[in-house]
Amino acid sequence: MTNILEQSKELRKIWSGFQGARALITANNYRVFDYLEEQKTAKGLARELKTDTRATEILLDALTGLGLLKKRSGKYENSELASRFLVSRKPYYQGDIIRHVETLWQNWCRCYSPNEMKGWLLKAGFKSVKKKPVADGVLIIAGK
Repeated sequence: MTNILEQSKELRKIWSGFQGARALITANNYRVFDYLEEQKTAKGLARELKTDTRATEILLDALTGLGLLKKRSGKYENSELASRFLVSRKPYYQGDIIRHVETLWQNWCRCYSPNEMKGWLLKAGFKSVKKKPVADGVLIIAGK
């Protein structure tokens, strides 16, 4: 019989699987891999992308952990896998299907009504749950 630690690790793989996908989708949306055919620092890339340096570095470190980037002396560059499949000018580019996956992601996120989300958050122990209308739907703000 499998021990409880091994079982919990298997369950964690399932519930945390979205994290790698979200990092890849975000990087694809910003065309990070197009920029990293040559080595760059997080600060340099953030400047080019007009993004926050710390957030950019967190994303780049996540992509490094996934094996999509290599990091040497504070500089990032594409792995062979990323260079072959995630650079838009390359013949085997897969970024278009990844953009489609983002659409699927957004559609799945819309499965729940704001009232359902509010109810679940209150049951989960959040004391303050507010709905705020935004341009493309409703933003749920929760606080403990």
